[in-house]
Amino acid sequence: MRHEDVLQALLELTPSKQAHVVAQWPGLTGQTPEGLDVTARTRKELRRLLAERDPGMLSWIEGFEPGDVFYDVGANVGGVTLAVAGLHGNQVTSVAIEPSVASFESLARHLSLNKLLGFVIPLQIALLDRTGIEKLNYNSTAAGYSLHAVGEAVDHEGRPFVPAEVQLIPTYALDDLIETLKLPPPTQIKIDIDGYEESVLRGATRTLARGSVRSLFVEVVDHDRRGTRLASVSEILAGAGFELVESFRHGEEGTGYVSDHLYRAR
Repeated sequence: MRHEDVLQALLELTPSKQAHVVAQWPGLTGQTPEGLDVTARTRKELRRLLAERDPGMLSWIEGFEPGDVFYDVGANVGGVTLAVAGLHGNQVTSVAIEPSVASFESLARHLSLNKLLGFVIPLQIALLDRTGIEKLNYNSTAAGYSLHAVGEAVDHEGRPFVPAEVQLIPTYALDDLIETLKLPPPTQIKIDIDGYEESVLRGATRTLARGSVRSLFVEVVDHDRRGTRLASVSEILAGAGFELVESFRHGEEGTGYVSDHLYRAR
């Protein structure tokens, strides 16, 4: 049986049965929609790697141009980073940023498996509006999970939680990161970090002002159901010369309270 057939059969199982099969067969392999090889050790990791890209996201990354520098802030196991590499090869340089140990391991493993480390830079750090060492409070230590918290153990909706584990992690303001490591300045930025969008943008003042960034794709969780966080993100970006041009709400028929927003330089 082909790997593709096995993976399709697996995805048709219930989540609990998927978890059991993957636990018994941790070497399960397949290919992303862009044709890159992947391996899965958990159900969550498998879904992250093989998921079809959202149409809004896919259209955005398909529009990247040769010479672009893509920053994937909150890369998780690398689904979007892999998609960009699969679509554009070494014509686009990527910087993939992910603080979680297990998700970062998956990201780095797949970059190595697909011979992408020559033009994708993986960094196991967190981005904030400050540079230093902070506590990373894990929602789960397994690959593919999100909703971790940096600093206090408070989730994206302001609720305290008991972390599965606490790790001391290097944190950077994006401005400091680029200047310290002499990274190529970004032209395209994706931000998916579960409530830390404003902090990351405040730490990127010089980066956004230098004129290299052409667009940002930002996921926003409407934590108070009043659009407060989106308004704040849009205000910060408007002050930096960016305008909101399109929004994509998650959930069936766009009913969810999580949404993606595309901003372009004026």
